[in-house]
Amino acid sequence: MSNIQINPYAFAAGGFGAWKEVGRTILTSAGDTIEIASIPNKQYYQVLWNGISSGNLDDINLKLGNGTIDTGSNYSSRSSNKGDSEDVVTSTTGIQIDKNNADADRFGILYISNLSNQEKLVFSNRVHENAAGSGSDPFGMKTAGKWANTSNVLDILRITNLGTGNFAIGSEVVVLGWDSTDENPITDNFWEEIGNATASGSSNTLSTSFTSKKYLWV
Repeated sequence: MSNIQINPYAFAAGGFGAWKEVGRTILTSAGDTIEIASIPNKQYYQVLWNGISSGNLDDINLKLGNGTIDTGSNYSSRSSNKGDSEDVVTSTTGIQIDKNNADADRFGILYISNLSNQEKLVFSNRVHENAAGSGSDPFGMKTAGKWANTSNVLDILRITNLGTGNFAIGSEVVVLGWDSTDENPITDNFWEEIGNATASGSSNTLSTSFTSKKYLWV
């Protein structure tokens, strides 16, 4: 059985595969959808999405497909927003990965399992800016979802905003793939270790310096 690696760069030399970038879309004009097609077949995907707001964003959802996006009522999800009670939705047209109608930026990370004869399971974490400045607390949302397709692997995905505003220019979706058979993980790994800290004796803090990157996995 193949196992997903929590920090795959640590196992790069052992031939266990690695998170490799397999797709990326950056909006060059404002819009309600960010889509990536022709995604190569991998056992697991890690998806980073950054929704920069241009007006109100709300009820952002994820749709998957093979060849074309499945827009049918073939999705279900269970989510908790801001620690509220769980919201359960079945037989719907997408997996809800965001809510809270507001002109505020969002950032999220998704994990997707991708076996052709199994339903595609999705786990999502999202943070919502709420309002600019340290005087406002951000909102968090967790979602467990699935695409009830047991005939195909996925090779296309779409993130859609249903609010009155748009994703602004620069909004982005990055898809990473992981497969145990991938080779050359040291040179191809999306994630690389750029800093570390180990406590020496008794200490209340751990700190390290590193080169600035667009996304950090700590």
